[in-house]
Amino acid sequence: MGDEGTAWYSAIPEVYFDVIGKIPPGAFLNLVLLGFLISSPEHVPGALAKVEWGPALGLLMMLLFGSYATGLLIAPVGELANQCFWRSEWKKLGKQNFHLLKEVEKQLRLDFQLGKASDLEAEQWNIIYSRLHTLLKKIDADAKSMLPKLAAELQLSSNFIIVFFVALILVLVRAWCKRDIPILLVALLVAAIAVAMYSAWLRTHRFLVRHFAYLAAMPLKKA
Repeated sequence: MGDEGTAWYSAIPEVYFDVIGKIPPGAFLNLVLLGFLISSPEHVPGALAKVEWGPALGLLMMLLFGSYATGLLIAPVGELANQCFWRSEWKKLGKQNFHLLKEVEKQLRLDFQLGKASDLEAEQWNIIYSRLHTLLKKIDADAKSMLPKLAAELQLSSNFIIVFFVALILVLVRAWCKRDIPILLVALLVAAIAVAMYSAWLRTHRFLVRHFAYLAAMPLKKA
């Protein structure tokens, strides 16, 4: 796996992946909110067309900053939404690969003994994950660059679950006020939520599986 560390993602700082995970959902939610706040949205394209390059660049920077700020607010809720996928997948994969964890028990520097997987509590599973994630990024160069990329993809999917859900609530509130439900739009948002949830589950699985793939391939000292 070491050769894969020379891939394009190894040249991108970890913080950039965090930005990627927050700006797109933040921008989408901001556009939805603007659409509900602006009384005459049909006039917006004409107004933007009259903006000169200088102000347009400043406006773009403000939009990017605002999108990231909104993404920061969404992220904690997105993490909570993803917990139902993450906890079950991590515990299932941890039990399947428990022999690998026992082999590197000393390297994980746990404050408890790894006896049987069935005896571990939820908090202990969380500690194992945190220590394993840190260990992999410290020892393997490819893990240091690839895991943040996968984490950003997971964060992106989780954040979009929240964004689509908020958009659906706003649409339903407006529809209730106007007594006119846009069936197609509601159906599209419900489908978007379902797709985002499936994407979050898929990326959660892929993210955690990669941890054990690195663990199985690395020449770590046995406990």
